[in-house]
Amino acid sequence: MEADVLGRELFNDDDEDYSLERTEKVSVLAVSHPLALYSTSDLSENSYGALRGNVSTDGFENLAEALNTNPVELAIFKQHTWWPGILFRTVQMERVFLDGYARLQKNLVYTGYVLIVVISILVPLQNYVGALYRFNSTCPEAYESLCVCAPDIVLEVSESCLDRTAGSLFWQMLEVFFVKSLPILAAVMLTFIGVHYFIHRSERIKEKTWSMLSSWLAYAVLIFFIFGTVVNSDMMSNITWNNTYYSVYLLLLPSYIYFGGNPSFLMFLALCILMTGMYCALYFVALDVMRNEVILLDDLNELKIVESFWSQSIYSTSVWTILTLCGAFVQETIVRSRFLQRLILSNQQKEIIRQKTQNTELQKKLLNNMLPAVIVDQLQQTNFAIQSWDQLRSMSKRHHGVCILFAELEGFAAFSSQVHPSGVMEYLNDLFQVFDGLCDSYDVYKVETVGDQYVAAVGVVTGCMHNEEVDAEGDSCGGIMDWESSLHASSVSNTQQMIGFAKAIMKGFNLVSLPESEVSPALRIGIHTGPCMSGIVGTKNFRFCLFGDTMNTAARMEQKGTAACVHTTQDVVDLVPGERWEKLAKMEVKGKGSMQTYLLRLPSLGDEEFEGGDNIASVVASVSKREYENPFFLQSKGDDDSDRLEELSSAERLDVGSGPSVYQDIQPVSDAVYAEHTKWFGLCFKKLHIERAFLDGQARQGKIIVFVGYGLYVLLMLSNYLKGYVEYYYQTKWCRTSEILCLFLFGPASYEAAQSDGKVTYDMVAYYAVYNMNEYLSFAVLILLVLACVVHVVIHRVAAIEKWWATVVVAAVYTLLLTGLLISAAAYGRLRVESGSGQWVTSIEFVIINLSTLMSFFTDAPFLGHFLWWFVATALYYGLGVTTIGATVKIDESYNAIRNGANAVSGCVILTMYSIILLFGSCLRDKSNRKQFLQRVLMVKQQNQIIREKSRNERMQRHFLENILPASVVEKLQLQQEQWSLQLQHDKIQTSSISQRHFGVGMLYADLVGFTSFCKQVDPFSVMVFLNDLFEVFDGLCDDFNVYKVETVGDCYVATVGVVTGEQHFMAVDAPTPNSPQSLLDSMANAKDLVSFAKAMVWGSRQVKKPVLDTPALLRVGLHTGSCISGIIGTRNFKFSLLGDDVTIAAAMEKTGVPDCIHASEDVVKLVPEERWEKCKVHEAAVQSVRSFLLSV
Repeated sequence: MEADVLGRELFNDDDEDYSLERTEKVSVLAVSHPLALYSTSDLSENSYGALRGNVSTDGFENLAEALNTNPVELAIFKQHTWWPGILFRTVQMERVFLDGYARLQKNLVYTGYVLIVVISILVPLQNYVGALYRFNSTCPEAYESLCVCAPDIVLEVSESCLDRTAGSLFWQMLEVFFVKSLPILAAVMLTFIGVHYFIHRSERIKEKTWSMLSSWLAYAVLIFFIFGTVVNSDMMSNITWNNTYYSVYLLLLPSYIYFGGNPSFLMFLALCILMTGMYCALYFVALDVMRNEVILLDDLNELKIVESFWSQSIYSTSVWTILTLCGAFVQETIVRSRFLQRLILSNQQKEIIRQKTQNTELQKKLLNNMLPAVIVDQLQQTNFAIQSWDQLRSMSKRHHGVCILFAELEGFAAFSSQVHPSGVMEYLNDLFQVFDGLCDSYDVYKVETVGDQYVAAVGVVTGCMHNEEVDAEGDSCGGIMDWESSLHASSVSNTQQMIGFAKAIMKGFNLVSLPESEVSPALRIGIHTGPCMSGIVGTKNFRFCLFGDTMNTAARMEQKGTAACVHTTQDVVDLVPGERWEKLAKMEVKGKGSMQTYLLRLPSLGDEEFEGGDNIASVVASVSKREYENPFFLQSKGDDDSDRLEELSSAERLDVGSGPSVYQDIQPVSDAVYAEHTKWFGLCFKKLHIERAFLDGQARQGKIIVFVGYGLYVLLMLSNYLKGYVEYYYQTKWCRTSEILCLFLFGPASYEAAQSDGKVTYDMVAYYAVYNMNEYLSFAVLILLVLACVVHVVIHRVAAIEKWWATVVVAAVYTLLLTGLLISAAAYGRLRVESGSGQWVTSIEFVIINLSTLMSFFTDAPFLGHFLWWFVATALYYGLGVTTIGATVKIDESYNAIRNGANAVSGCVILTMYSIILLFGSCLRDKSNRKQFLQRVLMVKQQNQIIREKSRNERMQRHFLENILPASVVEKLQLQQEQWSLQLQHDKIQTSSISQRHFGVGMLYADLVGFTSFCKQVDPFSVMVFLNDLFEVFDGLCDDFNVYKVETVGDCYVATVGVVTGEQHFMAVDAPTPNSPQSLLDSMANAKDLVSFAKAMVWGSRQVKKPVLDTPALLRVGLHTGSCISGIIGTRNFKFSLLGDDVTIAAAMEKTGVPDCIHASEDVVKLVPEERWEKCKVHEAAVQSVRSFLLSV
């Protein structure tokens, strides 16, 4: 599902229950960020387990809140990056990261280029605004020339200067810029815009990272351009060059951070170095220029003038640059960590889907090994449940021209009595592996195995098929004809295939080695061709079964057959007359009467007389090595020893791909989807709990950088005092040498301080600092920061507190600092009016610029928080500034008051532009964070939908499998497959490893009386419906008596207590028989449950009427108790089987039983003596003589 489509319904289902079953739950932490679950040492060990972990989504609110709550831990982040986290370890990952970032920010770069032009206009405009303020001020007569010619104070006063008007002033100051500089700058920016557009539009340029280099070059060219403009202008002959370049410095760097489209800290550092180098170069150029200019005040030392302004600006610039560099570094680490999260999430999603898909395919392959693929597909559409007769009928088909084979080992009972059960199991595995391996060669479908009996068919699932659907009355209603010729031709083809298969399995049987035994079993085969019915019977351990007279006839052919021969009917001989048939005398066949049959003796046939001799040898050779194909094994295409399970948690395994499959970090949510889920111009989510989730995640992401911001502010204040001490030292030194210079630059207070005894006090240091602050305010600021840190820790440590409160607290702290410091600065300005100092203007600008920088980079406050902060800052600046200027002008009638007012007005332009840049950048960053948050929500929801669907399918298939095989066997098959996946072993397993020996097991065989004659009289579909009704009754009784249904074979029902259910005692196949009081008690409990179940079966069968005949179904039930071996035999249509002497005795009890009674061995009677048993004669079973008893129900 596409993200846009998914996004349109993202938040419309808040009440939907997203919880999964306990066995399918995965921690949301593993989905949003799997690495945060494990320590570094545990990553490799636990990564595979994480992929199969548990997702718990108790509601969408919790899901959303978890998306941003687990940032990449520092230790894990270091695994993927070089110190200090500004480069990824692999070049490919670095290139993918930069390429994705360039694509995401491509439109933002255009905004940056436009902003460059705007900045270039505002910088000279700043100088004009200050000059205009001085020009319009009521200036004392003594300072009239300074007010009018203030921009040119170091030039000789001329009449043209004194005759200026407001209009001429504007044109004189901006003429050069608009006529010469602006056109050149616009042309350069248009060139870079074209380059940027070409890079992103060109298909030849695959990596868009080149746009980052072009953007950096654009800003570097701008720096050189400004440097050249300033050097070649009149500004170098006065102090305005300093203000101009400082303003450019202040506006250009944040513009690059927000609009440069480049996250690289190193490139930003290079830009800072370039600008700082140009700043220093301008200083030396200004010194050289001023030495050669005519000075207005002849006794002023021009060097000291420049040094004074330079020292003030270079400190402010250095402090702000350091804060900005730290902010840029933090922002890059955040951007890289989020890219890493998205990359891990993408890999995690692919791996989960791969694992789930593999599990589903494995289970489906297992189902396909037990049922026809058509039946599996039909069951999958109905959640692997038989829900109605219509569904049953849809899976039932009539088949024509089907050739059915029964193969059984003659003398198997005697053979198994002389061989250890484990040897019998291995022999049957070997034999049926050979048979299974030959099925594909002859287009044969294996129907089932029953003990030592093997049943196969051609024309049902394979071969030439003539299939017909069955309607509600069991009548044929047409179907798909897979064979274009006549039914006769199909029957001939199917029969020929089956005869070839019979020859092949006889040859394979002779090649399979036998365990040491006095009795050697022989293979007996029976074949018949005709119509039959297929379908599903029962609700527990249901299987795909064939019904009809053809099945019964083939079974009778096998029972009446001769060892090492194929016994068949006249129908088969008529279809394939070319074989060496040996006609037999007519014989009586149960349920069929007298029949003409034929033999095909196989031992006399050589390999050259039928195809497949080489194939038989290869199949037997693989079996002789005890290697069996794992039926639960599914190898992905291209898997080899190098394709190991990827450990997504380690740096070495985290791969971004290459070539066409390379990961692209460009999955933005469309503007339409974003607008649908947000309000207020995209600055807030529409739903409150989603907004809280976003803010909560942002607060958790920024919990560390908040402390960094507080720490940097403390260092800022300490450096302020250091600057005050240094400034005090140099100013007093200057004031002792030049009174005029001191009074002009620093005011009378500095001159008086220079004439004092020179003892340094706190007030003196604070006075000369960039920001003036008394000791009480300093102490209050320190206490506020300590309390803020404590509250921040408490919020993040206390689970009951939502973490977005930390963002509120941080914003409040910075607002309190802003308010307190600005009020203090304005108060200092009013108190020191008489001194003529304009330090309060510098202090206010210093506080706003640096606090806003800390607020922008070291908090994760949303745009609205930054907007409110700037609203407070603007109100305080204008409110305090206007009132302070007015107060100083009334008190101080000197030029100093006018100069301070002009500086404040000029600062308004720069601060306004600076605030716009930061607010615009904050707005874009906030929207970007929200889009990424929404994108992660969409990805996680999409992933959870995939998991839910696949988990539901997996659970249904698992439930279906456990209706066919015991849960313990399914678990073992899955475990063996997982061990292969982890250890990369070969794709063969020994199925004997699944086998176990069970003791104290109660075994039941139940068979319908007169079933063969009943089938002859009734339509096969009606027979199937009848059996389904009957077996459904028996299946419903299983849970009530702790009985496990093993299988159904035609009309025979086999069940046990003590193998999967009941009191279980199982050991290794070779384990000795336990002899303890507890085992005897458990055997008694199992036998009682089995007898009760047998009685319930007899009662239940009487309630089910045979169709057409309308007579009750009568059962023969045989019971025995003892030990047996359980396991899976074969690889095709394998099933859970029981083997052993006691199993044979239980089957003999049923065959020799009495209709509508329970026939049990003496061992059962001893365990359940309270029943009304009637002695019966001693029966000669195949393995031993058994005394038996009857129980009438």
